[in-house]
Amino acid sequence: MKTKGLEFYYASDLKNFGRTEDGEDFIGEVYRVFAQDERGNRWVHSSQFPGVAKFENEWCVGFNDIREQAVASCDRLLERVKKSDTLNMDWWSESRPAYGSEAYLDYGMADDLALERAEG
Repeated sequence: MKTKGLEFYYASDLKNFGRTEDGEDFIGEVYRVFAQDERGNRWVHSSQFPGVAKFENEWCVGFNDIREQAVASCDRLLERVKKSDTLNMDWWSESRPAYGSEAYLDYGMADDLALERAEG
């Protein structure tokens, strides 16, 4: 796929990285790189950059904040992608259209409604 006309960015989603010593879920961010066309169609790169590093030792379980490193990794990937004329689709997969975009209104909204009905 040609990169001309695509906008590239990164975004984060939430992930459960495990349980704390108190038995509560530790929720952190995972960053991904996206490409989006002017209609709102989106593709996501297969690389994921966690913003949390879990550690364990004989005394405790803990979670380190490594969001700066994750964002830096996204920035490096964005630089490489923007230098290329094409996307290697072996590394990209189709994602949900941007909310409110032309693509979302054409078919993304119907996908959302079907998903809501299935979840029930």
